[in-house]
Amino acid sequence: MRRVYVLSAALLVVAALGGCEADGGIAGPNRGAPFIFGGPSASLVDTAVVGTWSNSVSSIDAAGNVRIIETVWRFNADGSATRATITRDALGGILDRQDVQARWTVQTDQLIIDFAAPLSGRVPMPFQRQGLTLILSGQTFVRLA
Repeated sequence: MRRVYVLSAALLVVAALGGCEADGGIAGPNRGAPFIFGGPSASLVDTAVVGTWSNSVSSIDAAGNVRIIETVWRFNADGSATRATITRDALGGILDRQDVQARWTVQTDQLIIDFAAPLSGRVPMPFQRQGLTLILSGQTFVRLA
């Protein structure tokens, strides 16, 4: 009987450790996913998102000009967020910049963004955290800070 308890305890430890990543975070498709013992605490999930994240894409307009559009999300620990959309020319000169304020929360595997006026509205985005990258609705963002 004692052997059964020892084996059960060992399997429980292996199962719990199997859900951890090398950086100490929660493994899985996202850090909000449930795992043994009911899932991570809200602060652990929030810590995975807090920081400044950047995504850049480039395109060529009809006139042949290269445009680089960078989206920078800053998620603060207090639940506030800022999204900056910066359009640059090929030499890095800023052509346009738009900053939008928001609030954010996490619900299971969704990052919920509540935009402030004038872009009022709620946008749920599936997310994953993989090392120094954050994937929001399929777009990869690299951690800046």
